[in-house]
Amino acid sequence: MMNSASFRSRAKICLRIFGVLTILLILAISGLLIAWGVRESGDRKILRDKYAALRARGAPVDNASLTRWYQSMTDATDVAAWQSIFLEMRSQEFSQWCTGVAGLDSQTEKAERNLIENTELLRRRIRELAARRVPIQFVKSFDSINTQLPHLQDLKRVQQLLAIEFHAALIDREPQTCYSTINAMLGVAQLCSKEPLFVSQLANIVLHEQALRTIHQAIEQDVLNEEQIDQLLRTMSSEEIALHRLPQMAQGERSAMIEVAENLVKYPGFDMTSYSERTPLELLVQTTNRDIVHLLEFYEAVENFDVWDIDVLQFQSLEHSKEIDNRVRSAETWEKTDWAITARLTPSVITMVEALLLNAVQERLIRTALAIRLYQKRFGRYPEDLESLKGVGFDSDRWKPWGGKPFGYRVCDGEVILWGTHPQEAPLTTEDPPQLDERSVLLDQQKKLHILFALQEASR
Repeated sequence: MMNSASFRSRAKICLRIFGVLTILLILAISGLLIAWGVRESGDRKILRDKYAALRARGAPVDNASLTRWYQSMTDATDVAAWQSIFLEMRSQEFSQWCTGVAGLDSQTEKAERNLIENTELLRRRIRELAARRVPIQFVKSFDSINTQLPHLQDLKRVQQLLAIEFHAALIDREPQTCYSTINAMLGVAQLCSKEPLFVSQLANIVLHEQALRTIHQAIEQDVLNEEQIDQLLRTMSSEEIALHRLPQMAQGERSAMIEVAENLVKYPGFDMTSYSERTPLELLVQTTNRDIVHLLEFYEAVENFDVWDIDVLQFQSLEHSKEIDNRVRSAETWEKTDWAITARLTPSVITMVEALLLNAVQERLIRTALAIRLYQKRFGRYPEDLESLKGVGFDSDRWKPWGGKPFGYRVCDGEVILWGTHPQEAPLTTEDPPQLDERSVLLDQQKKLHILFALQEASR
């Protein structure tokens, strides 16, 4: 009897202790949830204020406002004309003309001549439209990261067609055709200058680099006259380069990412599982209001980067990336989810800045080469150094590459070499130029002006 009573007594005590512990656990969880809710509510108020501030200055904050913002910066006048060109270039007849053509399908000069002959009217229409240099309002429905951009691929084919025309004119030594084609390619690169997303601006950089390659060839092969070179320099100086559009891109990309962060279920393609420091908490909560606050702060910093000084911009982008990385690494386990999206996006933004910097330095190199050729046309000799380009109104100090050291320039026995380097290969211009190899040979083995740019893969 005594043992039974003692057992029941101990059981009651254990049940009471278990009950107390259960209540304490429930209170602790409730306290955490209340604290979490209070924090989320406070961060939501911060977000509402930030969204209101963005709207007040006309910045987009969702797909609908992004669409209106894009439409306010672009012109729909020529859309139908460009769509007609795209449809023609997608036709079976055009595909047949492209058979055997380098850059579209293959490599025979006869096939190129046939394509040029059959597309004379099409290329004339392209040149007329490109000459307007008006950012086009292509028909699209913005759906954040799911936005479709087929017109960019169409414009890439337009550039390829123009490049083929330029190649034939270069062989035939037709300065006017070479000049008008280059001008058209620069114009095509301006058509998407107001695209608001990083991915579309990366594609636009490709269009611009296609134009730079043709100018590169024209300079080396000495096919343009003094007036045409002078006008090209003026045209390039008057046009906004992609790097200077970084604040615009940051605003558009921020809007797209707000849409993702606020509606993760709607965008399954934005896979959070790739986040390397994913915690168990993130399995339950994919993002928090604080993460979105961090996201807005991140894009605000990018929007305020100095796009007019490439050395400062390079420093700012690297430092900002390090700051985000350090804050993520130092965050406590329960704070990791506050950086889930922001940490995921940082590398892509830094990659975008690097692409813009590289494109800007390539353009500076081409502008410098144009000025050298202009000097040679005007004075009958090459300049002794880049400082001498002031004689044709070109300030080489203003168009230096990164590091503040000028492009490399060498004149020896009537041969000129102008060179630059990739920042990941050499932070400053090297004392000696990259080796001349098959990459620098175009058509004329005896050309006297070599323009070299040491891309990262050059050392491999």
